[in-house]
Amino acid sequence: MINLVNYDSELERFTDKEDLIQFYSKYEIDGIELQKVQELQEKYLHPDMIIGMHLSFYNTWVDFYKGDMDKVLNEYGTMEVVEQIYGGTDKSAILKAYKEQLEFADRIGAKYVVFHICDVSVEETFTGRFIHSDEEVIDASCSLINELLDGKSYQFDFLMENLWWPGLNYKNPLMAKRLIDGVNYTKKGLMLDTGHLMNTNQELKTPKDALQYIRKVMKEHSSIKEYIKGIHLHQSLSGENAKRMRSSKIELKQDYWERMYQLYEYIFSLDEHKPFVCEGVKEFIEEINPKYLTYELITRNREEHETYLKQISTIYD
Repeated sequence: MINLVNYDSELERFTDKEDLIQFYSKYEIDGIELQKVQELQEKYLHPDMIIGMHLSFYNTWVDFYKGDMDKVLNEYGTMEVVEQIYGGTDKSAILKAYKEQLEFADRIGAKYVVFHICDVSVEETFTGRFIHSDEEVIDASCSLINELLDGKSYQFDFLMENLWWPGLNYKNPLMAKRLIDGVNYTKKGLMLDTGHLMNTNQELKTPKDALQYIRKVMKEHSSIKEYIKGIHLHQSLSGENAKRMRSSKIELKQDYWERMYQLYEYIFSLDEHKPFVCEGVKEFIEEINPKYLTYELITRNREEHETYLKQISTIYD
């Protein structure tokens, strides 16, 4: 798969759905992992093109889910902003939002959905000092996921994705196992994000370094290897940039939306989503043997996306 967010700016890179299909088919890609931010727009997308769905992501949600509104207001400032973020004032709002996305995925016949296992505030992103532990985020995630999926007979795999903040980050094999054991859904699994895993080690310099590190971490997590049903394949070697920005001590704005603007600039400088290409990547993919492989790339235009796909295709030469 290739990833696609159905913003107008991304869709308008293509003339229509036939043009989009032609764009990805020449790289032996079967379809799209979609993050749906608006209606499909049938000019560009048809359900048959969508193999996976990336569910929406609230960067911080555990306190809201638990009803700890003092901490929620400390993050967002006002209830007006809280409602803008979550669509309501209690956890029923995020349950409703996710249920709608899951029903849509089931309705169009998506083979899998992806859910981030993470919680991080804007301030924590910059400071690296976290309120919630991996264990707390994982336990809250299991509770939320079970509320959403218990009693459901969806056909899709529910894949849980790692980031480099509290939650699933592969720093401790016991936490990954805790997550797997805590989710009741039969068709549960993991979406291994290679770039996010690289971001847990700021000393990585080259793709070869990154591949060696990923292999080491996966060996430590051999007990849950069977659950890795998908890979988001991309590269993020931004350790030096992360160190530099951490030491710069950015002064955060008071207004939440202004802080978010600061955050996005920071995150996109860390989470690069570039092609992961070096000797051994093909063999690593074969070792994991995922059901789903997504080239998850961030590009500025169609030409850059095609250049990246050409680079990735070289790992199979």
